[in-house]
Amino acid sequence: KYRCVVVEDLSPEKAILDQAKREQADYICISTRGAGQVLKLIGTHTSRIIVHSPVPVLVVPHTYRVRALKKVLYASDLENVDREMSLVSGFAQSTGAKIDLAHFFYNTAIQAEAVSMQALWRKKYPSLDRVILQQMDLDAAFAAQFDLVVGKEKPGIAVFFTHTNQTWYDKLFRANRAEAYSFVAKVPMLVYRKVS
Repeated sequence: KYRCVVVEDLSPEKAILDQAKREQADYICISTRGAGQVLKLIGTHTSRIIVHSPVPVLVVPHTYRVRALKKVLYASDLENVDREMSLVSGFAQSTGAKIDLAHFFYNTAIQAEAVSMQALWRKKYPSLDRVILQQMDLDAAFAAQFDLVVGKEKPGIAVFFTHTNQTWYDKLFRANRAEAYSFVAKVPMLVYRKVS
């Protein structure tokens, strides 16, 4: 069930977010074309919707062609795995897909903790197939590193949880990971708002 709504507004992202609120939408679905260097610096409509949406955002690259969804790649910082995995599991189960959890770590202590938790997570979340641990390359952008994992694992969709309470410094100098990946994504992304 769908309908077409035309809204005139100077800010497309504000119009989309306002309409989603009026309609009490469960999700916002938006296409993206990527962005050049200037747009990456100032942001795109899609990236601003990702950062400000109170509901999950489904981002579909304009080059994407529909295919069966068999694998979900969940990018996790391991901060709130139980809450996030329950949402990702619900989504994966509704599509019959399996989940790979990808975590980029800076030090080996976090890696060891993630390795020790794998068995518990698999038992607790039957749709969890694999845990992928990647050493973070501090000289490379996260989006490029995550794109390599996507290229290797070939998921049908990537799932992120985004921070919306960034400091002014974060907003000025560091895009959140979901926003950064939206500029180069080759697979659809599902972005949830992270709850602290």
